[in-house]
Amino acid sequence: MKKTLTTILLIAVFFSLKAQQQNPYENTLSFGSGEFFQNGQRLRMKEVLEITKVNDEAYSLVKKARTNKTMAGVFTYPGSFAIGYGFGGALAGGSIEWGWVGAGAGLLTGGVLFALAYNKKAQLATEAYNAGRPYANQGAKQEWSFGMQRNGLGLSLKF
Repeated sequence: MKKTLTTILLIAVFFSLKAQQQNPYENTLSFGSGEFFQNGQRLRMKEVLEITKVNDEAYSLVKKARTNKTMAGVFTYPGSFAIGYGFGGALAGGSIEWGWVGAGAGLLTGGVLFALAYNKKAQLATEAYNAGRPYANQGAKQEWSFGMQRNGLGLSLKF
């Protein structure tokens, strides 16, 4: 009985102890779905530029990504308009103007290529920024749990 109580007490103390270490994922920059995030908050491009000023490589990549995003908009919006204008004649009872549709498709393709370049530069910028931060390159979090498992009472580690 004494050994069981001591073991349970040690396990309780083990799970209640915490090291005084920062969260390894705090203040790291992430990129996904075309947006930048930090601590779960979406960032505007201006904020990303301010954050990455401490890392020259990341700052340069963010500036290139911003240029690519701007150029994607410059090509995509007129391309979409041209395609709509080309097909709009058919909706009004006329014929399709294939010249407008072709020009719009070309502009739209250019916009997609710039958007892909934006995603690539933004991802590289986040990797460059996070590489210089302490704890940013650590592996996944480990999670200990003690209690009922599939096969009865047990201790499990998830990583």
